[in-house]
Amino acid sequence: MKRAIVCIIFVFALHTAFTSHAKAQYRSFVSGVELFENLQYSPDTWQYRYAAGYIFGVVDTANGTWVTLPPKMDRHGLLTTVTQYLSAHPKERPAPAATLIIKAMRTVAPAPQKK
Repeated sequence: MKRAIVCIIFVFALHTAFTSHAKAQYRSFVSGVELFENLQYSPDTWQYRYAAGYIFGVVDTANGTWVTLPPKMDRHGLLTTVTQYLSAHPKERPAPAATLIIKAMRTVAPAPQKK
């Protein structure tokens, strides 16, 4: 009986360890829901500026690797592209914001070609 209890506890511990690890893989600091909500504020608020800064940071980091910034794309165009993408894809908003920003950018410019 004692072995059965130890086995059950061991299996439960393994299950907990593996399922919490699987959930941790998809954790992000900002979700598309939060990003979209912050983009609904007036541009002179900290919420909007936070979202804009996050978008600019993701695009600066991903440019040339995961996305290609179109030559004539300015900051306003970038914010418009991401806002329109999030607005058109509400079911995707729970995903990490960085992933959605890259998806939005790929609607206006293809991914860079691998050399």
